[in-house]
Amino acid sequence: MVAACNGPLHNTQVTDVRNCPLVIVFALVSPAVAQGTPGEAAAPAEVATAAGSETITPSHVYQQVAMVRAEVELIRLEMGKPKVEPPLVRVVGAAPREVYFQALTLFRKADRLAFENAGDRVTEPAIPAGPIEPAQVLAVVEAALQRLGSAKKSLNVAEQPDASPIEPGIEPTQVLNGIVAANREVNHLLDLQFAPADVYQQVSVAIACAARLLDSPGKLSTPPAPPPLERHKRPPDVFRSLVACFNDIRQIGEHSGIPMLVLEVDDLRIDRVEPSDVYDVASLVVSELAHLHGLRPNAAPPRRAHNPGRKVPTDVYQRLGVLRGQLEALKQKAEGNPGWLKD
Repeated sequence: MVAACNGPLHNTQVTDVRNCPLVIVFALVSPAVAQGTPGEAAAPAEVATAAGSETITPSHVYQQVAMVRAEVELIRLEMGKPKVEPPLVRVVGAAPREVYFQALTLFRKADRLAFENAGDRVTEPAIPAGPIEPAQVLAVVEAALQRLGSAKKSLNVAEQPDASPIEPGIEPTQVLNGIVAANREVNHLLDLQFAPADVYQQVSVAIACAARLLDSPGKLSTPPAPPPLERHKRPPDVFRSLVACFNDIRQIGEHSGIPMLVLEVDDLRIDRVEPSDVYDVASLVVSELAHLHGLRPNAAPPRRAHNPGRKVPTDVYQRLGVLRGQLEALKQKAEGNPGWLKD
């Protein structure tokens, strides 16, 4: 995965800062491909939008997310996999930009499933340069559906789920929570499930964003040195640290007058958390920091985050120590100075 910034905000009047332009662009290479597994890269994913002049709403996206989950259930039955528990997290107060990031995670997992079963892969959709709208989220969900279709074809699954009716009044939060559930379900179908190395890479993207937020005029900041390595860490330890990072970012948003997501965690199940669950929370952390980065005029592009190779939870936990230090500095920078992003 690499991250690049597409520049400062355009001179567009924005009435909801939660839906401002995003500035991080991701490209995922399947670890199987990166390690030399045969497979020919295909063209970028085709992202289709609804035809005609119909306004796309979260209700349309939610309908397609339901279709994703129905397709995943057909694949699960064919593969003989057990059902999975519901997600450990729920969000409140989501905006389309955050839903888009989770939709990209869904695409990555669906693309890996297609690669494992059909041997083909495609480049993920890029994040739009302007404000995120439900139609763009829908396009990514439909791209994920195409990848699931490739896996189905390879598995000779001919059944087609019935289309769910469109439910009026659906909010982005409901869509995001549905995608989080789909992400967990798809991950359990993978031979190569999302692992600590994937989480490490996401954390590195977050560190790159935080570094640019800590820049001072004429001087680029560098991340602090990592803390001492604490051995024998497990995914629940990494998960808790990421949730703490998420809460730190929320405090930064509160100091800055910027609404951020609320994350609700099932504390009773944290000890059963899996690397894929950790990855999903890491992607939410990245989406919030990317949003803050996009609100800073003329912010320098974050440094690229490359595939780190094999990692274990202890490595990720240490990497999060760097991010925690950055977030503490950002809290101090934002406290008592709500306009710090314009400094």
